[in-house]
Amino acid sequence: MPQLWFAKEDENDFAPSLRAERFNRMTSKLEAGGMPSPTHPMQHVSAETALWFASLCGCRLPTSQEWQAAYEKYEKNVPPDQFNLRDITWEIQRQYRSSGKTQPVAFPFDEIFRDSASPSADQQTRPMNDGTLFFRPVDSAGGSVFHHLVGNVAEYLCEESERFDGLSDGRSPKVIADFAAQAAGGLSVIGGSALSSPAMPADRPYPVPHVDQAYSDVGFRLAVSAPPRSLAEKVKWALRGQTYLWPSQEHAEVEMGR
Repeated sequence: MPQLWFAKEDENDFAPSLRAERFNRMTSKLEAGGMPSPTHPMQHVSAETALWFASLCGCRLPTSQEWQAAYEKYEKNVPPDQFNLRDITWEIQRQYRSSGKTQPVAFPFDEIFRDSASPSADQQTRPMNDGTLFFRPVDSAGGSVFHHLVGNVAEYLCEESERFDGLSDGRSPKVIADFAAQAAGGLSVIGGSALSSPAMPADRPYPVPHVDQAYSDVGFRLAVSAPPRSLAEKVKWALRGQTYLWPSQEHAEVEMGR
């Protein structure tokens, strides 16, 4: 079980208002997200590792189309303060860290995923306060249907879902590494995190510069393919919902009634 965030325990140093106890600078209080536990999201893993883990589970990573469809239908209208994003709580810790009163240890912010197009936005903070410093447990509040689709940790996406499903030996790290290298252009990060800049729109996919590099605020979500039993079923799925091509029974009865 992980005991530490990003440093040896005696090197952790939280702002006074975020501490579990007044004189214990090494432990974050539960209200601010608490210390790492098995209930917190997997993070600081590379795209290769995310792909390999997904394959070991018989799953895959979502595509950008799948992620954006879920966002548009369920999470787009959720108020921003319900997501765990960089906010006033993060700013409290940042100011404490830069005050000279803290121990000289790495801040998780130093290893976050950045959009190379907006490096000057690194110090920006959102005006709301969700109360969480780093990460919330995965089953905590953060969305209407999909927990933490936005915020908490950002997520890897893979556009090559069919090719990934067709890998001959997805349990082999070598096979996964080769696939990641070949599909590098189709791997991206989306969703924003508790540490990411407000200048990066959460619903936009950003290319992964290095498939073997990990980021302190990027994890992954698993997806499962549901293959059709036949070509006819695949065509039916593609046409489903297109009422002008595939009339529903109710629509047909209305037309006949006329």
